[in-house]
Amino acid sequence: MNDSYERKKLEKFLRDVTIEIMYRRTGRKRYKIKSLLEKPAAHTLIVTGTGPGRIKQIVPITTYFQEVYGIVLQYPWLPCVVCGSRGDVVLPMEVCFVRRNQRHIGKLNDQQLADIVKLTAVIPERRKERVMDGIRQLHAVGGSENDILKAWGVDIASDMSIVPARILPPPPLMFGQSPNSSVSFRQAITPADGTWRIGRSIRLAEPAPPLVAWGVAVFGDPASFPVQTVSLFVRGIVSSCVGLGMVVSERAVSDVIVYAPTGNSPGGGRMSSETIEATLRLASERAVKATNGGWCGHTPTSADRDSDWEFAELVGGVVGNAGVGDDVGPNFGGMVGVDEFVTRNSFGFDGVTWEGEVAQLIICILAQKNTVYEQIKRIAETEIGIMTQCVIGKHVHTTKPSYSQNLALKINAKLGGVNSFVDPVHDLGGLGYANIPTIIMGADVTHPQHSAHDPSSIAAVVGTIDERFCEYRSSIRLQNSRREIITELESMTREIFELFRARNGCYPTRIIFYRDGVSEGLLKDVFSEEVAAIRRACAVLGIRGATLTFTVVNKRHHARFFPSRLDSGESDAKGNILAGTVVDSGITHPFEFDFFLNSHPGMQGTSKAAHYHVLHDENNFDADTLQEITYRLCYNFARSTRAVSVVPPAYYAHLVAARARCYTSNQSNWISMNSMNNNISINSNSNINGNISPVIDTYQISGAYQSQQYTTGRSYSTGLAANSPIDRAFSFSGSPGLASSRLSHSPHPNLSRGVQRWGSAPSSAISSGSGPQPSFGKIKQMFIR
Repeated sequence: MNDSYERKKLEKFLRDVTIEIMYRRTGRKRYKIKSLLEKPAAHTLIVTGTGPGRIKQIVPITTYFQEVYGIVLQYPWLPCVVCGSRGDVVLPMEVCFVRRNQRHIGKLNDQQLADIVKLTAVIPERRKERVMDGIRQLHAVGGSENDILKAWGVDIASDMSIVPARILPPPPLMFGQSPNSSVSFRQAITPADGTWRIGRSIRLAEPAPPLVAWGVAVFGDPASFPVQTVSLFVRGIVSSCVGLGMVVSERAVSDVIVYAPTGNSPGGGRMSSETIEATLRLASERAVKATNGGWCGHTPTSADRDSDWEFAELVGGVVGNAGVGDDVGPNFGGMVGVDEFVTRNSFGFDGVTWEGEVAQLIICILAQKNTVYEQIKRIAETEIGIMTQCVIGKHVHTTKPSYSQNLALKINAKLGGVNSFVDPVHDLGGLGYANIPTIIMGADVTHPQHSAHDPSSIAAVVGTIDERFCEYRSSIRLQNSRREIITELESMTREIFELFRARNGCYPTRIIFYRDGVSEGLLKDVFSEEVAAIRRACAVLGIRGATLTFTVVNKRHHARFFPSRLDSGESDAKGNILAGTVVDSGITHPFEFDFFLNSHPGMQGTSKAAHYHVLHDENNFDADTLQEITYRLCYNFARSTRAVSVVPPAYYAHLVAARARCYTSNQSNWISMNSMNNNISINSNSNINGNISPVIDTYQISGAYQSQQYTTGRSYSTGLAANSPIDRAFSFSGSPGLASSRLSHSPHPNLSRGVQRWGSAPSSAISSGSGPQPSFGKIKQMFIR
């Protein structure tokens, strides 16, 4: 196998597979595959005669099997497998037989996942029948099992237990002001069974700063994604963004589209990191040039295509002067021109230009799912410093308004906007009413897959910094493999608190902490170590009188709830319990503070409620108040028009850790990531320090990174001073979403978020020497909330 990519792919699939050998009658016959050799069997040498009194020899493995076992290898060009606990056993592939009925521990493909969902996602009534059938088969067949249980005084009822529950009302969601100029108050939507629909007249609660510089990168065959089709799809996204209240610069997609060289994989399933980086950089360059008047409204000329030739030279592709009607080379789609003219000012974008070196957003169209997604995120966010919005290719050909609107919600959140929020004063237990600086935090630890090269676990902590609890910052660490306790929670908490202070001018004194993914057996360790770490962080920063509520959330349990009656108002159309259902008695702990909360509507299968266990509560919340806060926070998830099943701080922490895993994928214990002139490094024993943040949705760059400016006659800086308290800290702004991350070019928080409830930002956090004072001018409407 001369193709190293295919060999590594096969090696990953075969790792830890048990094999059997049949060519000998004695000795060990079962092994687990550890790896594959790079050389074929014909070029592999082994050492024989290692036993006592024997002469050591180095012979080809093909000769050894022929002389000792009389086996002539029929496939000597295949690599050998490496087995044994020490990796000292080498066997040709053709003498190995895979043991039957093994459990597959690797990652499943899309079809396998779909098959599993079909088997497991059954409606509640069918799930209930399966549970009852299992009880009868295990404990009621033959009578012997019942006799044993009765001898021990155990009796299993034939019916399920009926426990009391209540349904919490959904909170109204606050959106932006009505487009009707005569109305000055915010619009509000009250969800029904955990879902809501954004109509045409609804505007985002806080539109992101203007999307000026954006481009399109296609990682697929140009014949499958022609410019005209991509243009229609992108127009739908732009229209959805504008319909929700965003300000977007419109232009001909042909001016900013770049096709990645597909080489021998027209489906876009395989691509080198160099090719992806070159494609993203060219797309960013074209977006900036088109924004500043380089190509807007006309087909690029040969003079404009100098960067195309540099791009082709870098990735080994072929670029031609592809104009209207020209054929494009098979390896590169080029800047394909079409005969269309779109005015830049069609969305009221009068005189605004982009002075950044990179684009704000690149829409990446992927030919297939799970192909180059991780590489795109890693390169865009750690090497270039740009935000991406990935789209699966099948959606490009079937443009749906609902899909475009969902992408618009993600884009707004990634650019630093707020889609909607729950009123913190009236609907979050009064958290926003009292003059107490409050932060809501979440934490999670993700562990590597069984077959992963990188053995490190990733810990992530997030925390809110605004009074509406919609804007988060994050901190991540690599730690020892499979360790669930967050080793460096104290330093991570201090980072989040410093970011809170940079925004509000004070540290938080009320802390609500949600910890995800802890089993019941580790609750004592989490309480003794992590709660103490948060207290130490407060002590180091001099935060006196801080009160902490520490809650563990877990969905890995076996409790299932079914409505006792399928009447209207007690269950949904599929027979699931309704969103907002709370169970805090009957099956909960007899004297500890815990409850089950089903906060989400059932989409498929049987809904599973999350289990919340309060380990520490210095805020003295009663059960009703904390349950209400937890449930209503589930409506503050940015990238969905449904309440989520886990409280968003814990959800976001999981997403941050998953994104950090993208950065370490296909790497060893040590990886180096660069962005602009800011460097960070990660190894298994180090913290992550630097000026960028590996996060979900948007992240903010501080310190040495140059300030970005919008020009409207007068300019204002959107950067932060090098001596800012958030320098050398990882952060993300906006509401995190799964799809992408970016360097945030949003204005300074004091400009974009209005008056702060808990104080103003310290003077050291305001950029100095980067331009005159803020001038709102024609974009005043975007920053006054």
